[in-house]
Amino acid sequence: MIGLQLFAIVILDPTDYPSSSAYIWVVRILSVGFFVALVGAFVGLSFDIIYVAESSEWTPSMWYSLMFFVPVIGVVIGLHYLSKRSRYVGLFWVFLR
Repeated sequence: MIGLQLFAIVILDPTDYPSSSAYIWVVRILSVGFFVALVGAFVGLSFDIIYVAESSEWTPSMWYSLMFFVPVIGVVIGLHYLSKRSRYVGLFWVFLR
């Protein structure tokens, strides 16, 4: 998430906006949006960890939340979590039924 936020700020060109205050507002809105998404991801992961711990013998740790902070390695961590979760609980979309 932080990597996406920095990427979005880097690709925004301040000269595309009528004033520097408009650019600052766009950056602020992006920052708030990314922060809300990050909090939502943490809450979702916390509830999923509780669900997995109650449904199986595996108790995942909150270290899996590192997937939200490390841009490239985070994908590997997330895929590892999903594959291990599917071995213990089943496919991750089954509980949505």
